[in-house]
Amino acid sequence: MKNLPVVSKLAIFGLLTICAGGAIWFLCRPDPPVWRLRTVFHIGTSVNPSSIIEGSPDLQGVVERYAIVVAFISTPIFRETIAEASKFEPASAALSKRLVFDTLRAHALNDYDIEIDLTAASAADCRAAYRTIADRIEQRHEELFDQDAKMLQTAIDDLRERSAQLQKWEDAKVQPGFQPSTDADSPKSNLWVTWNETREHLRQLEAAKAYMTKTTFPAENDVYVNGPLSNNSVRLSALAGLGIILFTLILALGLEIYPSKRRNTDI
Repeated sequence: MKNLPVVSKLAIFGLLTICAGGAIWFLCRPDPPVWRLRTVFHIGTSVNPSSIIEGSPDLQGVVERYAIVVAFISTPIFRETIAEASKFEPASAALSKRLVFDTLRAHALNDYDIEIDLTAASAADCRAAYRTIADRIEQRHEELFDQDAKMLQTAIDDLRERSAQLQKWEDAKVQPGFQPSTDADSPKSNLWVTWNETREHLRQLEAAKAYMTKTTFPAENDVYVNGPLSNNSVRLSALAGLGIILFTLILALGLEIYPSKRRNTDI
């Protein structure tokens, strides 16, 4: 090989590269085509009774913070649960389980909107995984929504009871023949002001119930699935490796030629 001319060496390297590239192209079969689903769901809203009573400007919150939702969807446990629980087509179930586990991710667009992104072996499998995700998240948020609703209803009931008691005390004060003692009248001073404040808080809490909404997912017919998408990752990886080897050989050939030229010049 050392005694061959440079042109011959380049020709040999070129021929070997073509042969190796052709072998890689035919032997490394492309992966089966895949489908990709991307959609956005909306986290439900909640109300904190204490914030309303205290006059806080931030009255409306979310059923669950977006950072927690994103982290929950991206955990290996949740991804494995979705992959195993989804009703995939029998012919593509094995590949779809692997793809869904590897590709399922969530991204927060804002405090309320979460984008989910996944890949499966068919459009039907993408929709099957989507249904499972929607069911699991809706069940989780349904429990949180019910807890918030119960907390708000408890606050409303407490204020109603307090308002009714204050009303009784106020009515008793204006009845004929009522002779309040100093001790009896002391805790009921300014009852009218207190009653008005209680009724106002009660009105605000009852109005806040209308602002509570549940987490919603788009209808399945409105979810777009993109595909089929070709996947040549194996071929591309092999060709990239071949390119690195070829570059190394050319570099070695150049280093071999340069000293020989210097020797010829010195002579």
